[in-house]
Amino acid sequence: MASLAPASFEEARRLAARVPREADAIEYRLDFAPGRISARALLDLDPRCAIVTYRTTREGGKFSGTAEEYRRSVQSAYDAGAVVDVEFESGLLGDEAFLPDRTRVIGSRHGAALSEARLRACLGHRVAAAKLVLTDPDNVAEAVACIARARRLSRETPIACFATGARGAVSRAVGLRYGGALTYGNVAEETAPGQIPVAELVEVYGARDRTPPERLFAVYGGDVTRSLSPAIHNAIFRRRGLPWLYLPLTASRPGAPRESPIAADLIALDGLAKNLQGVSVTNPFKTDYASVARADAQSERIGAANTFVRLRPECLDLSAHNTDAAAVRQGLERLGGSRVLVLGTGGAARAAVAAAVGFGKECVVAGRAPGKAAAIAAAFGIASMRIEDVDQARPDVSINATPLGASDGDRLPFPADALGPGRSIIDFVYRRGAETALVREARERGAKVVDGLEILARQAAGQAALFGVRDATFEEIDATLRSRP
Repeated sequence: MASLAPASFEEARRLAARVPREADAIEYRLDFAPGRISARALLDLDPRCAIVTYRTTREGGKFSGTAEEYRRSVQSAYDAGAVVDVEFESGLLGDEAFLPDRTRVIGSRHGAALSEARLRACLGHRVAAAKLVLTDPDNVAEAVACIARARRLSRETPIACFATGARGAVSRAVGLRYGGALTYGNVAEETAPGQIPVAELVEVYGARDRTPPERLFAVYGGDVTRSLSPAIHNAIFRRRGLPWLYLPLTASRPGAPRESPIAADLIALDGLAKNLQGVSVTNPFKTDYASVARADAQSERIGAANTFVRLRPECLDLSAHNTDAAAVRQGLERLGGSRVLVLGTGGAARAAVAAAVGFGKECVVAGRAPGKAAAIAAAFGIASMRIEDVDQARPDVSINATPLGASDGDRLPFPADALGPGRSIIDFVYRRGAETALVREARERGAKVVDGLEILARQAAGQAALFGVRDATFEEIDATLRSRP
């Protein structure tokens, strides 16, 4: 369903008009409104089921009124004909005289600790459906457990059980396929952390399909909520009629400095149905493959992997591969030039250096950590330089293998005079619906460009082949990416 947070009735009208037709219902989060909005008027905006919610500050919302004011607000919305969200912790649902006809009541509970006993106590109340939300879990296992929990607890009462925050996005994307009663997506601004837009829930994750996927795939990284990889691979699967699903999997918070959570996180997702078949690995885990997978010769040589593939159905035995290097090499083939500067010291940088060296280019690497840059240089037999001196390098091709450009206000990774005619850039970074500042500046100054979407599409074609779709092409994937808003 679509979740809206209008500040006024007029804004509610505008937002309701933008709700995709695939949404079954519309939730109006009236706790966001600074003034009163008539629930009766909201019901006339759209013929679909209208849910009115006053989320209290106790459970992460903005309603700060008294218990009596909360009761009156909920009662008024119900009397108007809306479905109402009533918090179990309010105590109202224990009063059988309150809303004696519970056919339009969703009972909800939001919290950082959702014990089995607490959840079962919630389900002891008579409601049409229950919504049990784990707020901002620390680890993937907690988020995935929400999906399994809905399947286990849902007997007579339909249950939606999911998690919020970046790590909770996976539970929102796949929950309905494993027994969840409903999931919430936004149309404009998020009404809760980690929400996925309604259009993406439907178009990318097939949220209206209640069939569990035969195979699971995922993109794994520090925060993958803005990743376009699910759109790429789910489109590839859909076009070929494959009952597979590709999910966003944001890494757990590490329990100790430099401890990689990757093994535990992938095991947790595989625990859903023992069918995790492939994983795209992104920043900052491309060099952590040894803790979970057996590297092929190329990944071992590069010292980084961006793709894991399951080897055996009976256990999560993975092989590690690198498709970034091939993507960079293809970009270099298009751009030409003989001198290459790689900025960065992570897995993407190692792949870029390997591509340049393997293609016979003169290459130098620079980064914020001089020791790491020197280590990469030594591994590949090239030179390194201080990041402060990159304006003296005068390369034909400058490769940005850092996160610079992903956020508003990031500085340019290269000096402006390195972006003019006769120069070329390759940018690993991409932004949804907009060019990075580096790409925009380079194009305006007359440089040749391989942008982040092109690198993404080229490496994704290699990943698709490893995942079992050998006929997926760069052109198909690039068209998918360029057609997205």
